[in-house]
Amino acid sequence: MERQRRAGLVAALRWHIEARPGVFDARNGRAQAILADRAAEAQPKQVASAPELVLVERVHGEVLNYGKPMAERESTAQFIDEGSQRLQAANVGRSAHPLTHGGNQGGRGRTRHRQSPGFMTQICADPIPPRRERHARILTGSGAVRGWTRTMPYATNAQDGKRVYFEDEAGDGTPVVLHDGFGDSVEDLREWEIARALPTAEFRPIYVDHRGHGRSDKPHDPDSYEIRVRTADAVAVLDQLRIERAHFIGRSWGGRLCFGIGEHFPGRVRSLVIGGNQPYAWPDTRLARLVGAALAEGAEAESMAPLVRAFEEFWEIRFSDVQRQRLLANDPVALQAAWNAAQHEGAISQELDRWRIPCLIFIGAEDADFIVGARRAAKEIPGAELIVLDQADHYSAHLSQDAIVLERVLRTLRANG
Repeated sequence: MERQRRAGLVAALRWHIEARPGVFDARNGRAQAILADRAAEAQPKQVASAPELVLVERVHGEVLNYGKPMAERESTAQFIDEGSQRLQAANVGRSAHPLTHGGNQGGRGRTRHRQSPGFMTQICADPIPPRRERHARILTGSGAVRGWTRTMPYATNAQDGKRVYFEDEAGDGTPVVLHDGFGDSVEDLREWEIARALPTAEFRPIYVDHRGHGRSDKPHDPDSYEIRVRTADAVAVLDQLRIERAHFIGRSWGGRLCFGIGEHFPGRVRSLVIGGNQPYAWPDTRLARLVGAALAEGAEAESMAPLVRAFEEFWEIRFSDVQRQRLLANDPVALQAAWNAAQHEGAISQELDRWRIPCLIFIGAEDADFIVGARRAAKEIPGAELIVLDQADHYSAHLSQDAIVLERVLRTLRANG
């Protein structure tokens, strides 16, 4: 088995060296990608034939392209075929790919059957070790507490007096504030691979429940979810912890909030990492109409079950029992108010070209709701970077554990610390 594994690695590495000389090396018998910026054409090449490849685009003329068109691979086809067969043999008994996500790695426990990834992604991915349990120091307004039990700190929005719940890992690292998607909570955030990949010696993760979600206050008035008010929630957390500036990371609903923070409170931002959203008027799509109808039905019935069913049917998934219970615990009237506010708020910014904030955006290539807006935002924001996950839709992109995404996130944080 070990000989088969090594043979597969060598075959794959030979292809990589031939395709991209000088940007790969072998360490301890494992192929490890070394990312390198290189000048290229203004538009990136499209990779359509190889599954699960990641395309990293950089506006203003710089392009990082992971993979080559199949027409350029004919001379190395035998290495691909041989390496793929050997790797499949070596991978027998290993856990499923992250996009299958059966919960083996502490994930959100949702199961989705997707096409198996290309063998090069599996070889070059540098797995993130599990975070070690440690004593958490949660800061509140009155001081710090050490121990295994967590306090329940809240920050109060000065604009309307509403409270948002957060959990602070404390420490001396650079603060990173994380927000999750629509209907999700701090518990979901802690299971996100990007959150788990943050080295605690370097960063201080702060997990926040959106208003209307989790343990935060849940007003039923749509005006309470206007973007200027919601961004003030994030600033209230910084003020509560006496933090001047922080990195902000958000996916989906949290990604749109990050755009709002960048527009209304740029002086509090070190960098933005935004997953699966855009800063323009919310698009009128099949998913948006489906969510709106499910929330209306749920508010009438005082139940989140219609939205849970809508999500499962639309993405052809099945939530785990734990995730299902988390979603069902939400307040359907509060979420309907939040959703209606977002549908009518229009564009978050009219002057993205004046932003001076480091910004990394990642999104699925098949995210029909947000891919167009994400590409447009990456072109308008000076210096912004865009990562497109091939063959991933809105849902699967947020479950991705791709090493390239994690590396680019960490590089963005470290470069702007």
